[in-house]
Amino acid sequence: MADSKSNIASNASIINSDTSSVIEVLLSLPNSIQTVKTAAADDKTTLKCDQFDNELSPQIGHKYQCQYCSKSFLRGSDLQRHVRIHTGEKPYKCHYCSKAFSQSGTLSAHLRLHTGKQYECRYCCQPFQKHSDLLDHIKSQHSGTAPFECKFCKKLFSAFSLLTIHVRTHTGEKPFTCHLCPKSFAHKSDRTKHVRSHTGEKPFQCLICRKSFSRSTSLTVHQRIHTGETPFKCFYCIRTFSCSSHLTEHIRMHTEWKIDNERV
Repeated sequence: MADSKSNIASNASIINSDTSSVIEVLLSLPNSIQTVKTAAADDKTTLKCDQFDNELSPQIGHKYQCQYCSKSFLRGSDLQRHVRIHTGEKPYKCHYCSKAFSQSGTLSAHLRLHTGKQYECRYCCQPFQKHSDLLDHIKSQHSGTAPFECKFCKKLFSAFSLLTIHVRTHTGEKPFTCHLCPKSFAHKSDRTKHVRSHTGEKPFQCLICRKSFSRSTSLTVHQRIHTGETPFKCFYCIRTFSCSSHLTEHIRMHTEWKIDNERV
């Protein structure tokens, strides 16, 4: 301890006599050495972090470039999704079946085939499997902005694709042919449903009792057995029904009774 104090005193005298040797004296002290080492370590850590950030985040004006086709993107996440086109990677897997998808949005749309969940028009309650189909429906039927006119009936549509589908109701065109039988359909979705009658595929499964169906509408009707929902109401009486076909049959009883009474 006495030696340390004498060393400090001698070092202090050196500082007073020769300013140029101040750095050498500070570096000779243990605390100063530790401080210098810590500062050096901090600088090294900062340098590594800066290098890491530069590798992940390009500077302003730089883009993320695909190594397969040289296409560039502003965000790394966009590049990651794009690369799956080349690699065939499909990390998003359906837990109902064995199908896998490259995009999470595609998986979400696929899951609706199993759950029966649909997008419903807030104006007329018509259901749609795809959100894009719902938007097209609202534009053509409820927004008043429909530049595509049918030459047969003058009905207007917001998209040319919707007009093309509609025109088939006039022409009778059925471009979608079943590859298992000679039947043809005007809509691709109708052919898909028909093919399941050949294959026996039933992708729509009830989450409560695990019963499966070939059509999402059948699943929707079935689920009302569990929920007790009866959304179809008779306007002649107070009875309600779980599906529209049962309501139609019931209404026929009212109309037949009315006709019989008028005859009497």
